[in-house]
Amino acid sequence: TPVSLWFALVRNLILVYEKFFQGVSRAALLKEAEERLLWRGFTINIRGCAGAEEECSGILAGLSGNGCLRLRVPGAMGHDEVEIQSGSIFAAS
Repeated sequence: TPVSLWFALVRNLILVYEKFFQGVSRAALLKEAEERLLWRGFTINIRGCAGAEEECSGILAGLSGNGCLRLRVPGAMGHDEVEIQSGSIFAAS
C-alpha cells in the first residue's frame, strides 16, 4: 500500500541520516550548511517574517546556532542582526 511504502522510505531515510551525521558536531553541520547558502552576503526579501504579512529585507549574513537565518537589517547604529525562523526567501530586485 502507499502508506506502507511511505513508512518503509521514512524508516530507511532515518537510518541513512543517522549514519551520515554520526559523529558530526552541530557546529560543523551549521558551518557546512552556511557555506552553501546561495544568497549569503546579498540583499534578500523575506515574505512572512515571523508569521507577519509584511515583507522584510536585509543582507543574508548566515545561520545562527539554532539554524535560523541571520539577517542584517538597517538599524540605529548601522546594521543590526535579526534571526528569521520562517518565511519565503526571494532575491531583492
